[in-house]
Amino acid sequence: MPRPQSQRSQTSAKKRQSTPELPGVAASLEKSTGPVDDSCFSDILERFRHEVGEFEKAEGMTIFEMLVERGVTLPAPSDLSDAELTAVLKRVIDELARCGVYLCSTNHLSDRQLYVTLWSDVLHESRPGGSPPDEPFVLDLVGSGTAEDIVNWLRYYADEESRAFWQSSFPEEPILPHEKPPYDRDRHLPRPRSSRRSPGRRG
Repeated sequence: MPRPQSQRSQTSAKKRQSTPELPGVAASLEKSTGPVDDSCFSDILERFRHEVGEFEKAEGMTIFEMLVERGVTLPAPSDLSDAELTAVLKRVIDELARCGVYLCSTNHLSDRQLYVTLWSDVLHESRPGGSPPDEPFVLDLVGSGTAEDIVNWLRYYADEESRAFWQSSFPEEPILPHEKPPYDRDRHLPRPRSSRRSPGRRG
């Protein structure tokens, strides 16, 4: 039962560009803004190179490994009380956002269900290579294309137009009535500043 336009398996095809050299960039800036203070620009460029270096170092890592590398402790769900788990989940979500990784479609999951899903599955994915370090990477918790995710998408997140299209495309497949999700988390989650997004296996 395929979900239309499932995006979890997509990867970014953008080609990584090399780090700009100071003289060329400074010359370009001088043409548009006037003389550039080389010492100030050197600091900016050095920070940019550092960010690119950190991003490239993370390539090939799973998101789980990237979080551990950044000092985030990820205990097994069974080792955490409900209060402890909620605190760890918040730390994970905040640190993911600092790495440019964002979650969506989580309102059907309790804190424990979400952490279990992240810990056992979602965080073991990798960011696609070749995408710019400032491009958001979105993980959609109902975007895998599995039957369970399709049911949850139709039940909690799909609008009436999408539900009607699905029903007309698969008339032999009954769909559950639309329900309000049991939790209200998504609107409080960090969101990317940029409108560009590189979809992960789940988003």
